Amino acid sequence: GFYNIVVTYDATSAANVPSIYINGVAQTVSTVSTVSGGSWLNVAGPLYVGYNGQATSPNGYMTFDGRYYRLQVYDRILTAAQAEELYNGWGVDGLMPVFDVRFLGVGGLQAYDGTTLGTSNQFVDEISGTTGAPASGTAAVGYADDRMAIGGD
Repeated sequence: GFYNIVVTYDATSAANVPSIYINGVAQTVSTVSTVSGGSWLNVAGPLYVGYNGQATSPNGYMTFDGRYYRLQVYDRILTAAQAEELYNGWGVDGLMPVFDVRFLGVGGLQAYDGTTLGTSNQFVDEISGTTGAPASGTAAVGYADDRMAIGGD
């Protein structure tokens, strides 16, 4: 089935802990290791969702085991009430994502055949109306066992 997952994070400090909501319910977050470096806002590299960005062992290709339907990015920290409203399918007054992507299976996005998804496998940003892959690289990689990584190099 479908799950609504909301992760909200104050990126002003690497010491901050994210808040995670699954189907509108807050989850307990445990620290496994200390984050090194600065805020992700200071990183010039790509943003990956469901992929660690590493191509070599021991941690290479660690991907999310599931499928994505929609990805939204907001320019503020969401409250527990807002996460619950999003799960319930209600709009949140005054809250608009700055990036709202739906994934179109134009050329087999749902096939997960191990190929790199490119120009025939499109993203649609519902905010700007832009359709296409990231300008500078791979849109996504699909895998035969239903894993998927989204990002752009």
